This record gives sequence, C-alpha cells and structure tokens, in this order.
Amino acid sequence: MKEKCKHYLAYVKKRVKDVISPIVFEAVYSLGEHVAAREEKDLPALKPVLRWKRGEKMAQRNQTVFERNCQSEDCAADLKLEGKLFLSSVDDRAPYLALGAVKNISLNISISNLGDDAYDTNIAFNFSRELFFIKMWQKEEMGIACELLEPDSDFLKCSVGFPFMRSKSKYEFSVIFDTSHLSGEEDTLSFLVTAQSGNLEHNLHDNSLTLSVPLMHEVDSSITGVVSPSSFIYGESVPASQFIQLEDFECHFQDLNFTFQVYNAGPSTLPGSFVNISFPNRLSSTGAEMFQIRQMM
Repeated sequence: MKEKCKHYLAYVKKRVKDVISPIVFEAVYSLGEHVAAREEKDLPALKPVLRWKRGEKMAQRNQTVFERNCQSEDCAADLKLEGKLFLSSVDDRAPYLALGAVKNISLNISISNLGDDAYDTNIAFNFSRELFFIKMWQKEEMGIACELLEPDSDFLKCSVGFPFMRSKSKYEFSVIFDTSHLSGEEDTLSFLVTAQSGNLEHNLHDNSLTLSVPLMHEVDSSITGVVSPSSFIYGESVPASQFIQLEDFECHFQDLNFTFQVYNAGPSTLPGSFVNISFPNRLSSTGAEMFQIRQMM
C-alpha cells in the first residue's frame, strides 16, 4: 500500500465577520468500484477500515483558528459606552424637546475598549417607531457602518472597527433621527443603546445606556373677537310678575353676531384645546332673560 498526498490551497474571504469560531475542514473519502478481473459481475463495495466506525461518515475533519493578539488568558474585551443627546433647535440647551420645533435629534456616541481586541463589535439602538433614521456621521472614517434590520424597523445596528476593535482604542460617531413625525402621545422620548462583541466580557455594567428627553407641546395661543352690531337697545325693566304672555304672538329678536378667532403661533400643535364662552343672561337677578343662542357655526 502506497501513501499518496495531494495539497489543496484554500483562500479566506476578505470580509469574514466571524473570526472567533474556527474554520472547519472536512475531507470525505470512499473506495472505488470493486470488479474482479476474471468475473464480469460487480462485487459488493468494499468498506474502508481506516479510522472508520460503523454508523459514522467516512470523513476526516480538521480545524484551524484565527490568530489573535491577546494579553489575557481568555482574550476578554472591556467595552464602555458613553453618549448624550443633541437637539437641532434654536435653543439646544432646552431641557425638553419641543414638538414641531425640533426637526431632528442626534445621538453622540463614544465607545472605548479597555480590554483585548474586540472582534465583531456592534452597537444596537432601540428607538420609537415614530422616528426615522437619517444617517450616521463620523468626523473621520473609522470603519463604522450602520443599517436598519428592516426598512421600517425600530432597531438600528452599527458595526464598529471591522473586523475588530483594537485594544485601548476609542471611536466617536453620531446617529441622526428625524423627529418631525412625533405625535406627543408619550411624555418622554427614549433610546436604549447597547454594545457587545464576540469576545468574552467580565464587566457589562457600562455596555448599555439609556438616553431620554421629555416631550413638550410649545404653544402660543391667543383669541380675538368682534360683535355686530356693536350695541343694542334694551327697554325699561319690568317686574316678571307683570309680564303678560300673549298667545299666537311672535316675539321679535334683535340678532347679535359674535365672531371669534383662535390663533396658535407656537411650533407645536394644541391638543385638547377648547374655547369657553360666557355671556350674561340677565342684567339683574330679577330681570328678564336677555340672550338666547340661536345658531353656532
């Protein structure tokens, strides 16, 4: 029996995301057809006996791992998230988000790695479905890419430092959202930001943060009104006991037309607004009724 070896060259794809799991190689082998020289009929196939057990596949498996530069025995990373909100309004120091006045909001994120090189580092953003993701901005190209899991999803995922985030490194970037469609049904706008990698991590308390800002309706309401005619004639006061009701006699009223206009000069809508109109019923406690609402339009 002769030993025969054949070498094969395999290339690893350039953008391999998983550099934690090993690359597994498998070679499947079998024996060819067994035909005797003197007999033309085929004999049963021979079963290999080299490293083979009944019920198992006739194959050899091997694996190789990616080389990593680790300072600790378990190659543990130590990610730390920091961030703050920035409002695109006239007064960006306002402690609230004025609905309608703020067109977009920016999450300024900083992530650092104090441990070993962190492979497949990702930052996830959970946000309101009333927001729309605009873009990710970074001052310098640092290998950060963001994408929504689905077109109308409320989950944004950003990969950081592909294929790995180096030890003792720090990345800063901003994620911008459109806030023009906020309804104001919720009192607070919140973002949940989490960071993770393919490495083992011992300190997870600073891998997530919640950024929130109160939502406010900023309004500037006013009301004006006019009456036509501007005056009316009211006769002498007669005691109610001296009133005589005449049958089939139609009373003639003097019409007064009140017109009101309500304005809102603020940037936000005015939810649940109403106008309360009070008018005098009598000039004196014992006097006759003066006004009767005939029509509202």
